[in-house]
Amino acid sequence: MEEIHQNQVKGRILQIFKYLQALDQLRNPVIRDLQLQPWSLWMKDLPNHPSIRIGTVTDRVSESVDEGSDVSSPYVLRVERPTLTEAVPPPQQYNNALKDTWKKPELSVRFNLDNSAKSEDELEITDESALEEYLKDSAFAEWYEKRNQWAQREIPARKAMSFYNKLYELYARLERESEQYELILGDGLLNWNHSTGLIRHPILLVRLKLEFDPSVPVFSLMEADQPVELYTSLFRSVPEVTGTAMNRLHEELEQKPFHPLGGQETEEFLTRVVAQLSPYGQVLKAGEKPIKAEAPSILRDPMVFMRKRSLGFSKAVEEIIKDISERDELPGFLENIVGVEHDLLPLDHNESVKGIDPNGEDEEILLSKPANSEQLQIADRLNRYSAVLVQGPPGTGKTHTIANLIGHLLAHGKSILVTSHTSKALSVLHEKIVEPLQPLCLSVLTDDSRKQLESTVDAITERLANSNPDQLEQEASVLQKDRIDILKRLRETRQKLLQARTDEYRPVIIAGEEYDPAQAARKVYELRDSAHWIPSPVRLNAALPLSARELEQLYHTNMTVTKEDEKELGYSLPDPEQLILPHEFETLVENFLTLSGEDLTAGKEYWLPGSQLEPAALEAQLLELQATVKVIEDASNWQLSLLEAGMLGLEHQSPWQKLIAQITSTCTTAVQAKEVLLEYNPRVPDSCLPNDIEAVLEEILQHLKHGGSLNFLKLVTKGHWKTLINQAQVNGKPPSRLEHFEAVKVLVELRSTRCKLLERWERQVTVVEGPKLADLGLEPEHSCRQLVPFITESLDWYAKRWTPLLDQLQYSGFYWKEFYEKTQIQLGNYGELRRLEQAVSQELSRMVLTQAKRLKLNQLKAQIDQLKSTVETSNSSSAQVSQQILAAIHELKATDYREAYQRFVDLKDRARELTLRKELLSRLEQDAPAWATDIFQRKGQHGLGTLPGNPAEAWLWRQFVDELDVRANKSMEELLSQITYLSKELRNKTAVLVEKKAWAAQVRRTTVRQRLALNGWKQLMHRIGKGTGKRAPGFRTEARKLMPICQSAVPVWIMPLSRVVENFDPRTNRFDVVIIDEASQADVLALAALYMGKQVVVVGDNEQVSPSAVGQKQEETDKLIDEHLVGIPNAKLYDGLFSIYDLAGTAFQPICLREHFRCVTPIIQFSNYLSYEGKIKPLRDESTVKVLPHTIAYRVEA
Repeated sequence: MEEIHQNQVKGRILQIFKYLQALDQLRNPVIRDLQLQPWSLWMKDLPNHPSIRIGTVTDRVSESVDEGSDVSSPYVLRVERPTLTEAVPPPQQYNNALKDTWKKPELSVRFNLDNSAKSEDELEITDESALEEYLKDSAFAEWYEKRNQWAQREIPARKAMSFYNKLYELYARLERESEQYELILGDGLLNWNHSTGLIRHPILLVRLKLEFDPSVPVFSLMEADQPVELYTSLFRSVPEVTGTAMNRLHEELEQKPFHPLGGQETEEFLTRVVAQLSPYGQVLKAGEKPIKAEAPSILRDPMVFMRKRSLGFSKAVEEIIKDISERDELPGFLENIVGVEHDLLPLDHNESVKGIDPNGEDEEILLSKPANSEQLQIADRLNRYSAVLVQGPPGTGKTHTIANLIGHLLAHGKSILVTSHTSKALSVLHEKIVEPLQPLCLSVLTDDSRKQLESTVDAITERLANSNPDQLEQEASVLQKDRIDILKRLRETRQKLLQARTDEYRPVIIAGEEYDPAQAARKVYELRDSAHWIPSPVRLNAALPLSARELEQLYHTNMTVTKEDEKELGYSLPDPEQLILPHEFETLVENFLTLSGEDLTAGKEYWLPGSQLEPAALEAQLLELQATVKVIEDASNWQLSLLEAGMLGLEHQSPWQKLIAQITSTCTTAVQAKEVLLEYNPRVPDSCLPNDIEAVLEEILQHLKHGGSLNFLKLVTKGHWKTLINQAQVNGKPPSRLEHFEAVKVLVELRSTRCKLLERWERQVTVVEGPKLADLGLEPEHSCRQLVPFITESLDWYAKRWTPLLDQLQYSGFYWKEFYEKTQIQLGNYGELRRLEQAVSQELSRMVLTQAKRLKLNQLKAQIDQLKSTVETSNSSSAQVSQQILAAIHELKATDYREAYQRFVDLKDRARELTLRKELLSRLEQDAPAWATDIFQRKGQHGLGTLPGNPAEAWLWRQFVDELDVRANKSMEELLSQITYLSKELRNKTAVLVEKKAWAAQVRRTTVRQRLALNGWKQLMHRIGKGTGKRAPGFRTEARKLMPICQSAVPVWIMPLSRVVENFDPRTNRFDVVIIDEASQADVLALAALYMGKQVVVVGDNEQVSPSAVGQKQEETDKLIDEHLVGIPNAKLYDGLFSIYDLAGTAFQPICLREHFRCVTPIIQFSNYLSYEGKIKPLRDESTVKVLPHTIAYRVEA
């Protein structure tokens, strides 16, 4: 459904713009014949006079010419006012003979001829014959020669003067109608007798501006800062000319702007243009005929002409039509005017003005100039809706309102376009904007806007370079808080002023109850003796801050908490729980004194200073070390051998590791052989082949595995085989099969392995008094295996038991190496182990225990210091109880400490009463600060333990007295002065706040691309200079390319509608807000400008001038409406008289600016009641206006 709705909306909006396109074409058809332009001048027809100079444009310049050299003129045409002279008067004697024609240079000398006296035979006297006669006189002949020379010089001057006067008239017309007409320099006169009609018009155009310098005086036709234009609108109805071909030509012209006054390059471009129109098209020389009469031809014949500014609307509407189908989100106000609701405020809705300050002041809406509630309403509604309609009757400050609104929008980072039907409505807007924001606003009201653009770019680039957005936002945050504070004070002061005007009869309100002022005065008198004990001031209109019960408790604390207690508790006393108990302090002191009396210097050099180890932990380490070396003391010799091997390293451990491996291997062999031995029970005497039995068994096994047999012949030849078979038995019989001999082999290998193990054991273990062979049994490998853990543990004792403990001791700060080097060396077997055991059990024990005592003493010192610090850092050193306990700690007196500690506990119990006192005083102080102060200071009757009287009665009496005193002492003049000052301060603060927020938003909004474009454009303008250098055209082209990016960096543009559609592309240029002033004078074509805004503000007045539809044929307009606007609400109103204000009025409820500042009441009231139903509020002070009588007596001579 939403997609259908969106397509429907786009369709309706597309209908409107297609109608606007057709309406524009109806009003402004493409002029194809130059003669139909309002004004034109062929350059070839210019008078030949020094006062008229035509500028020069050069396509290429020799590389030898310097860059700064002038190779082209800064003007297209320069016309100074020529100096006119009078003719030399003739000799006096000829005055009567000559007519006045001699005074005019374009006329010949004529004579007053008299033929009345001639006879019939005489010839008639003519001017020629008279001249011939007079020339015989040398004086006349001399004058005549001078007069002819003067005439020859003066005729071009008079023609130049005539042309100067034409430019003067043209200048005046353009000044009046600059929004309607523009001057164009054109060349490439296209002549084409096409079937669709005759085309005779220049196609290569550049816009001009006419400048006048009255100090010379001189007129200059200068190029406007606009690109060269190809007049392709001529071909809109010519089917042979394709859009693709024209686009290529446009692209070529963008790459290199061929000037209408250019030379060969321009002519070559025109040749390419005419070739796109027809295969017979050609560029002709003067007097040359075309190939075919109907073929297009172009003639180089430059001219200046004036045309209507209508092409901009045509192009803009065309681009909008393309954009509508591609744009995802269309402006909301357009949806409303085509009948689709979009954040629409209903016309019958009476918008609540609650919260709108009548003084034009608001916490969030930032209006930096004086404002009213209507301006606040506009800004507030713009925050919520897509469009705002503003009715601005004459003199109600529309320009002021727009300037105020611009500041607010800039502060919120918005981009803004302000436009109007005419430039006049916008002429003073720029100067109305607060000065710090003016550099962000570019006003383009005339063709010459380059200086202001340069100024704007300079200001923006400078602020971008020097501004930190974070700092600006921080400053804005501070300003915002200050502003809100000023606004609060201003509103409070206004409220005070309002109350001051009604004090005599306004009731006194106390705790919600009203009392007549007279009644209050009587009460003051009646209770003057019994209820005057509450001191002033109190917060007016407030209820009694404490109940009677709470007040009783408060006065009772005067007794339960003494001044001394309050003074002591006023310090930040440490909590008694942070202190140690007295008996703990006594034990601490006793232990400290005991250890301090011992000599603890022994072995101090072996310990790292500053160790923080716990004494108990150090003692535990000693016990572990002693337990570890006890192994040495209790070890047998063979265990000592193991311990020593473990101490000496891997090389010494290797034999024992190999023994363990042999034990393990033998056990594995025995386990693997057990099943075979149980199954076959092989037996072989030890005396059987003692040295060769393994080899003989291997021979027999190989023989049997290869299929051999043990027959008689084989045994005869193998006597040692026979010996083995005869002596060995398998299950009680001689072996005969392969498996029998394999079983015998298993037995033989097991015996060999055990034998090797026993031999090594004897050599390695028994020799160092280890277990003997006899103790190992028949299966020695199993006995040996039981001893493997013992061997391993003994080998690892040094690395895994002793070394970690030693590392731990060294980590605790003990210098083991230095200590051990000074222990006594032990000679003999296992001397290193004996030395280690003796060092630990004797010397080290004494060193460690002494160090533990030192550490314990340090801990006791630290506990005492910590106790001191707890008291000292509590910021209570000035308290007496703190001084007492610190003295006890310093002097290590347990009895004094016990007394001071008890005082701490007592104060802690009293703290609850003091907390209650402080809490009640704090609540009382909010409404009665003086009363709270007197109780706190225990002043007079307020220092007693009971209330001085009835608190409710006393409170009422004090409220009456203070309120009546305040009313009596108010000065309305002072309040008015404060309001004036605060209002000015608020506006100043708002202006600075708006400046900070606006520039912070500008800095954040400006992208790197925009910064580069701004600086690049600035540098290019500097390089262009006067525009006469050889590279100036190229620089100007690059500057134009950068201009769209620069445009997007300027947040506020001010320009009439005609310039909006010329300078902005509706497809790419978007503004957050578009404001249109004098909207009642702009017709529906102004929608082209409004399309560029996300939101719009339409300012106008339907009671003022409406759009002019002069020359428009209503029948044709009605046909267009019937063709394009089917289904559009109010379609019939879209004629030439329907303003954009009227259009907005069909969908939006207007806000009327009511405050009139221009005229005094009698003058504006007529229009007020005639057109505005008396809604306008005249604010001009009539007392300052001097009124003259309508008529006065004036005497004249008869």
